[in-house]
Amino acid sequence: SVQGWLSWRDFNSPTFFGFDITSQKYTEVTRFAAKGEIDLLVVGHSQALNSIDPDVLEGHGLRTYNFGMAGTDLHMQAIAVRDFILPRIRPKAILWTLGLQAKEQMLWASNARILASPCFELQSYPYGSYLTTVAKNLLPYQKRPLHRWIETLVTPRNPRYREDGFMEVYWDYYHILRSETYDVPETFKRNLRPWEIPIHRVLGDGPRVEKIEEEDRVHTLEEARADIESAFQAAREAGVQIYGFSGPVHITQYRPPSIYQNAARGADRDFVEWLGNLIREYGIPYVNYGYYAPISKDDHLFYNHNHLNIHGARKLTEVLAGHLFGPEVSIPREFSQVLSLAQRKRMAPTSNQER
Repeated sequence: SVQGWLSWRDFNSPTFFGFDITSQKYTEVTRFAAKGEIDLLVVGHSQALNSIDPDVLEGHGLRTYNFGMAGTDLHMQAIAVRDFILPRIRPKAILWTLGLQAKEQMLWASNARILASPCFELQSYPYGSYLTTVAKNLLPYQKRPLHRWIETLVTPRNPRYREDGFMEVYWDYYHILRSETYDVPETFKRNLRPWEIPIHRVLGDGPRVEKIEEEDRVHTLEEARADIESAFQAAREAGVQIYGFSGPVHITQYRPPSIYQNAARGADRDFVEWLGNLIREYGIPYVNYGYYAPISKDDHLFYNHNHLNIHGARKLTEVLAGHLFGPEVSIPREFSQVLSLAQRKRMAPTSNQER
């Protein structure tokens, strides 16, 4: 129908929001919230987007929206939570990706554009989260090149995104690794490691990575951390419980060099300690599945080495629901730290390391 066709293309100009994915998520979560109270809002980068299936949580009595946005960092997410999600969407609880892959700041131009966007400036003012609803439709923010207008009209919206924000991916790592002709996008080709070179195409669905220089950051590290902490404080004052998690990665990610190997040797110690202290200070139930053997060792549950497919997401979400959203919070000790005991054991030198 015409109405259905228009609704698929009803996202506002990235000129206002700073990036296409921000425009899409802000628009969709507002619609979703208008249909009923949100029990749980998932926040994070692509691991959140791909790892937590709201359908599974619905089965546990939690109406859930996945607000995950690929390529975003903790700072950008924190400002979105503090200035938009808490005052406008008002979820009962937030499930947030926190861990070694969720750094305070990333040197990606997309985050800089979002943080400097008119939306993020306006929503910081009193009642700004409501003012954005009007401002996003003003003519100055609809300005964009003609080819972008044409793209808006003729490019189908990604059919893997559901109404609840989750991205469905059915391809699996096993078939991609062993296929010479698998016809999928090359977005994640940049993530290939030497032992994965035989494949020609790797499935991906994320923003094009553009690096910026350290000195071109919009905010200092101290400012970023202050904003993140203020978001946690705002959630506490609003009576919104934050839960934290880190999703699993494929077992090959524990081969050196890797961020996990480096962290085990003391790299990122400042970040690990800062995030751990923050989790404890705000009483955040936190579970780290970074290495969770039943998932991490199963090729068929991933679509690349950092992201689960829908089968992996369903399995992880069911496990997470049992640990965080059962009759009581019950987190196994081996998964309870920013660099977990399970990860440390996986990286401990042995004479019989798998793969």
